[in-house]
Amino acid sequence: MTEVAVMFSGGVDSSYLVTRLDGQYDRIRLVTFDVPYSIRKRTPTASAEQLARICQRSEVTHEYLDMNQAARRIRGGLIQAEIDNRKVGHAYSWCLGCKLSMYARMVTYAREHGITDVADGAKGNDLHAAEQSPEAVALIDEMFVRYGLKHASPVYDEYEAPTEGYWARRLKLDDDNAMGRRRLKELGFHLPPQIFNQDRLVQPFCGVALMLNILRLVRRERPGATTRYYRMKEPLIDEVISEGLS
Repeated sequence: MTEVAVMFSGGVDSSYLVTRLDGQYDRIRLVTFDVPYSIRKRTPTASAEQLARICQRSEVTHEYLDMNQAARRIRGGLIQAEIDNRKVGHAYSWCLGCKLSMYARMVTYAREHGITDVADGAKGNDLHAAEQSPEAVALIDEMFVRYGLKHASPVYDEYEAPTEGYWARRLKLDDDNAMGRRRLKELGFHLPPQIFNQDRLVQPFCGVALMLNILRLVRRERPGATTRYYRMKEPLIDEVISEGLS
């Protein structure tokens, strides 16, 4: 049986990704991480149930995976995140550290279940997500290869050109995936009304991340900060993975 593990938030991008993978694998395993500080943590269940109904060519399963310990080890708390920002010249590394913690847990999950393919709904036009930048995606691909796994972001370039100006998009703290929304609706996927161009109601919400994201509006980030941050955290990532596999 061919399988792929999908990092699943329940939002538009990860849900659209699942519809794109339908038929490419016998089973699509949706994995939602129990993210520290977030609320509405079980919201993705509704999206997963819809996808299990919509996808006709692949079996779709869904489960939640704890990542609290990994986040404490790799990202740390607010004070540690600020220390790291200053050390590597990053404007806002909170979500980047959280995402690296997710990837570390996903490596152990995939290895435990004999899965070689991992996918996520990263999108290339998100102005705020350092963890979705080309720089970060290349580093993440490298990490998975080191552990004998294949990582992909199949919908990374599948978005329509934004119609709003640069600063309007930045202030909204999100980028709409109009293409993904349209495709999901065509398949009968129900999406709640958007809030200021954001689909916050279909996935967990981290208020800490939203507040800290403002730093990206006022801070200047030094070139290569994401790579420096990753290299600094790499030993911790390897420790978390090694302990998870032992």
